[in-house]
Amino acid sequence: MSDISNEFDKISYALGMNMGNSFRSSGIKELNIKDFAQAIDDVMKGNSLKISYDEAKQVMNEFFTKLQEEKLTINKKSGRRIS
Repeated sequence: MSDISNEFDKISYALGMNMGNSFRSSGIKELNIKDFAQAIDDVMKGNSLKISYDEAKQVMNEFFTKLQEEKLTINKKSGRRIS
């Protein structure tokens, strides 16, 4: 593991941990870390974005709808209800 001894590196790493845990608990099992980091870098630096915010919203809505449907199907097969 790389050295994260200063506060800036620690908060950067801690934010990554928080986001990673949030993604995992949301059912996201894998992620293209390179594209994810590039998007964060682009936003933080004010660079031009590869997709619009509207497209990003649509892609995320579709992804999470599909994820929810998959969970529902799995729960129906096992006889459980999803809240």
